[in-house]
Amino acid sequence: QSSSNVARTLTIRMPRMAMAPELAKERAGCDFSPRELTALLEGGKDVMERNEMIRSLVEQDPVFDKSDRPFLTHTQLVHRSMQKYRRLKELRARHSLSADDLAVLKMAVDEVLPTNLHDVAFVPTLKMQCNKSQLDRWMPLVESGAMLGAYAQTELGHGSNVRGLETQATVVMGDDTIDIDLHSPTLTSTKWWSGCLGHVATHAVVYARLVCSDEPGGSAVDQGVVAFLVQVRRMTDGSPMPGVIVGDIGPKMGFNTVDNGFLRLEHVRVPRDHLLGKTGRFCRVALSVVLARCPHSFGSQGVSTHPCLSPWSALPGSIDSNGCFHKPAERDKFASYNSMVNIRAILTILAARQLARAATIAVRYLAVRRQFQLSPAGDAETQVLDYRAVQQRVLPQLATTFALHFTGKHMQRLHAHHQAHPNPELLQEVHATSAGLKSLCTQLTASGIETLRLACGGHGYSAFSGLPEAYTNYVAQCTAEGDNYLLKIQTTRYLLKALHKASTGAGLPSNLAYLAEDGQVTDPPPPPALLGEEISFTMAMLAIRARRIVTTLAGNMQACLGQGVALPEAFNRHGWEVVRASDAHCQLVIAQSFHRELLHLTDRGDVQGTIVTVLQQLLLLFATSTVMEGLADFAGDETTTSSHVRWIRNKVTQLLAEVRPRAVGLVDAFNFSDHFLGSCLGRFDGHVYEALWQAVQHNPLNGNWSARL
Repeated sequence: QSSSNVARTLTIRMPRMAMAPELAKERAGCDFSPRELTALLEGGKDVMERNEMIRSLVEQDPVFDKSDRPFLTHTQLVHRSMQKYRRLKELRARHSLSADDLAVLKMAVDEVLPTNLHDVAFVPTLKMQCNKSQLDRWMPLVESGAMLGAYAQTELGHGSNVRGLETQATVVMGDDTIDIDLHSPTLTSTKWWSGCLGHVATHAVVYARLVCSDEPGGSAVDQGVVAFLVQVRRMTDGSPMPGVIVGDIGPKMGFNTVDNGFLRLEHVRVPRDHLLGKTGRFCRVALSVVLARCPHSFGSQGVSTHPCLSPWSALPGSIDSNGCFHKPAERDKFASYNSMVNIRAILTILAARQLARAATIAVRYLAVRRQFQLSPAGDAETQVLDYRAVQQRVLPQLATTFALHFTGKHMQRLHAHHQAHPNPELLQEVHATSAGLKSLCTQLTASGIETLRLACGGHGYSAFSGLPEAYTNYVAQCTAEGDNYLLKIQTTRYLLKALHKASTGAGLPSNLAYLAEDGQVTDPPPPPALLGEEISFTMAMLAIRARRIVTTLAGNMQACLGQGVALPEAFNRHGWEVVRASDAHCQLVIAQSFHRELLHLTDRGDVQGTIVTVLQQLLLLFATSTVMEGLADFAGDETTTSSHVRWIRNKVTQLLAEVRPRAVGLVDAFNFSDHFLGSCLGRFDGHVYEALWQAVQHNPLNGNWSARL
């Protein structure tokens, strides 16, 4: 028989059940309402139901089918994703969806569209860095869909080190115009990795070094990196513009639905008003270009009579009537800080969502999967999730998911508070911490997805499990938009400054108050202790660990500097300690944020009953698991005894037993549809083996026997 005939025969013989008995039993034994927890996670019952309605638009539409995605090439994936992008636009128009609704709709598609970077990088950059004249000219093209853009900063030879970018911008003076000549002088100056650039984008925000004089007759100096809007393809047929070499960089570890591209510019001219002109720095550069090269005369107040200068003089508060440059107001810098805090809060919530996906797949599968027998007298094999060694790998990841979600929500509340009540000092602390949080959250999520995949055994290696793609797509976040190690340096630098400040007796923000404490560990709470007492004790241990790491690093750094070592080299020599200091601080912040958000929700009456206990257990499991992983950091600490270590280990074991019967209910609360999960192992009905069998029938290799020759 052919492969397809065998498949049909076996499919007919398979019994049909409403739900696998293992999952039916798990759900019947759950002592809280997953539906109530879903409403809490999504922001209320009305929001939850609205989101479900919007998601159904995707799940009912054959255009968004993804069953054959594992078999598609990079080229096919990009083309398929653009079809989905066009259908999303149609659905938004047909149903009059708001921007928030569109975000839910895109999330339901479960695909990184080629246009994502247009939405999250290109458009926000224009809105933040363009002046009114530029916005009036370009935003209608963006809104109509005629202009699709990329964000071209990273180069083949430089990524995080923006100061090292090599793309050149040279001023070219004409009789009546001032143009900018953009050029890629070296191979390493080629723009690289820009999403949406390889196949889709018509334009790009290109970052280049502008070198010009500061004053008339002066020598040219490096003005730093500035941004220009450059058309890279014709909007009619998509062909490259003259002097533009652009294309796709090829298949990657993941994100292969995105056309990450390269860009080389061979003396491409753009009008000087394509320099994004809202910030004070760009205004100053534009003015200095004209002052240095302008052949026209200057009036008695030093204002040029050149006709091309007048638009710049109207920019908001950057240059006065005498041509003097004024730096942006201090509040603008803090507005930028607060904006970054909100972005990193969203990244934290998205990290939680991706870890939740993997946790849902793993928990459901391991509840259905049976292997061996714990009891010799038992008739059935044991559910894999009942093995303690499996619980130790899986359930802390589930706790981490909730910790990251509520940390992101807490950061969003801080963002809203800072907007209403600006506090520069506190905002600096939150901004510095958010850098380390971005690094740690992406790291925890990427490693957590892989831990959950490994826990699923051999079937976790199959693309049909949904776990390999979840990992390869997400792991890019560990290096995207700033290498994680460099972000940790930002956080640790601030911690060292705060520690020095504490030594002078000055006050510190609440998240840093532990740096000023004596670091004495109290005795573990004796049984039977309240959950609140156990949480407080574990929080204290996290704080003592973080303070110990930061103070040790500070002493080592001071010794280095005392030997005449430069500060960058001192950081380099103690790089591992720098990472540990940032991580220990951010682990404490995650636990504190989870706790504070839970108290906030309880005070408002948004959560009550058994769900409060469940969330407290998850908080304590996250905190105690984190302490247990870092027990080596307490070595040599005379205040930490074997009783503390035993308490932590015993508490983790106890919590695993308490969370285990609630695990399926907890992942059900994430409210992921089978379409979103895209996993044979994570199906809501638990029919994992039937789903795997059906999935392989789509394999084009089966039945194509000539391919073996």
